[in-house]
Amino acid sequence: MSVQLGKVVSYVLLERFGPLVERVGMYLFEYGTNPLFCIKKFTDLPIPKIKESLAILVKYQLVTFAPNKNDCVANYTLQPNKVLLHLRYPKYINMIKKKFGDEAEVILEEILQKSYLTGSEVILLAYEKLKKDNNPNVTLPALRDKFMSLITAKYLIRLPYNESDDRAVPNLVVKDQELHVTPPIDIKELTANPQGGNSKDKDIYWTVNFDRFHQDMRDKILVNAFTQKFDENAGELVKLLLRQMYIRTEPWTDISNPVPLLEIKDLVRKQSSLKLLNTFFDQYVNVIEQDSSNLIRKSGEASGGSFQIFLKEAFIQFAWEIVEQSVLEKFDSKAARIFRLVKLKKYIDSDLIQQQAMIPAKMAKKLTFQLLEENFLQIQEIKKASTG
Repeated sequence: MSVQLGKVVSYVLLERFGPLVERVGMYLFEYGTNPLFCIKKFTDLPIPKIKESLAILVKYQLVTFAPNKNDCVANYTLQPNKVLLHLRYPKYINMIKKKFGDEAEVILEEILQKSYLTGSEVILLAYEKLKKDNNPNVTLPALRDKFMSLITAKYLIRLPYNESDDRAVPNLVVKDQELHVTPPIDIKELTANPQGGNSKDKDIYWTVNFDRFHQDMRDKILVNAFTQKFDENAGELVKLLLRQMYIRTEPWTDISNPVPLLEIKDLVRKQSSLKLLNTFFDQYVNVIEQDSSNLIRKSGEASGGSFQIFLKEAFIQFAWEIVEQSVLEKFDSKAARIFRLVKLKKYIDSDLIQQQAMIPAKMAKKLTFQLLEENFLQIQEIKKASTG
């Protein structure tokens, strides 16, 4: 792993949890999966302190554990990518505030701070916090509804629980059908017992589903890209395509199942704000289909036609566009032309660049050398067959 990543991970752990946790976390970062006795040997920290640090890291899902071959000792592994997610917490909170309001913002903030909570606990904590902030309109039923909305929208998921108590190393599991089932929360019970100690959902804990936030971020990038490239109607069409895609396809699949065009057309027709899109619907579909991003491709003609959405391909093309724009800004249009030519051909002889890019030989060699020097291009030597 890179030195830069290590520095960021170290900084986040130090700022968030203190030097002891940072020391244990960085040992796992540098040396990979290890059991407790190895961490003790190389960090020279007392066992109780190491256990406490590991407990914190496990609680915040920054370290995972699995039994060794004998099933009696746990091996611990740091998850650097999850450590980096702490830097995005303000963005997650802001997203929820815009989408669900202040109550949902406080609920999410409490769960992010504690890593996981039961529904009753987070509702009571949010209620107390909003009361302290002089919010007179806050009620327990309203907070419960917001909490349920976050679960239904998949921003919160159920935390895995211990499958069996008879194992030396716990095996944490959660069934797919349990991930988004709303818990039983009795408002009368919460009102009568503000501590929430014996609530019906006392063993059902909830944590943040970061993938759901990243899905929203990804979709926003796509919608904004087509809005900027064409107009707002194109962005709205992409948004509707994505929404219908999720009905029949997993969110992070590279290629979606076919989406019937009639479904999209019906949705557009029902929205009064999309009159222009409704009028020129076929033209907008054709424009997006022919766009260089390759986001959608026709997959069938039945029932008005259907399209598949190529999410991975679209983002690859976006990345290429960014690189090409960087070349254009750093050098000039001729260098960008050479870069696009090499990208198109994958491998091309240096003598052919000047001919096919239609650039004078001297300038082509100079620009090619500059692109090589800046690592935009690479040389691969190929031995030519000897003649004679």
